Amino acid sequence: MAFSARGRPARSPFAGFPAARRSAGAGLAGLAVAAIILAAGLLSSTPAAMAQEITSHQPSGITKHLRDRGQTVIQTVDEFDDPFIETSVNNIDYNILFYGCSRHQQCTSLSLRAQRMSAGNHPPEVLNGWNTDQRWTKVYSADTNSIILEMDLFFGDLTLSRDLFESYLELWDRSLEQFESFVDEGEFNFVE
Repeated sequence: MAFSARGRPARSPFAGFPAARRSAGAGLAGLAVAAIILAAGLLSSTPAAMAQEITSHQPSGITKHLRDRGQTVIQTVDEFDDPFIETSVNNIDYNILFYGCSRHQQCTSLSLRAQRMSAGNHPPEVLNGWNTDQRWTKVYSADTNSIILEMDLFFGDLTLSRDLFESYLELWDRSLEQFESFVDEGEFNFVE
């Protein structure tokens, strides 16, 4: 039995109708809803709609999107034979690593990663300041002389619209600028 927000048994919208009418009406309504959902699914699966989507399963789509933004892109594979993208924005190099891959395909997530030399000027408490203040990206020290900036994107089996993916890239671009300032000058602004 379902309960309302006040803890009382929830009243069915079909209360007072004979059982035969409830099931027939619910069946037709259910079929109508199913038809609408099916039609929407078919429409979003058309080639035009899919061309507007980004997925971690297709690195070539990500490469194309980056090139459409005017970025130089090299798509290759990493030491595990998983997809790997090298690119830059505003003269700051970064990589896109693919994770959760099944036989080097059908990857479920991405990690955008930039690395800068720091000359050992950033102890853990300074790095933690970034991690405390920034929501979308994290920094850590790879060794005493370099700092890494990362932003992870989980896709699973889903897709992102090109617009949403572009929003994440714009957030990454702003984070890269602040990261450069953080490494060079020890200062940064919150990125939203």
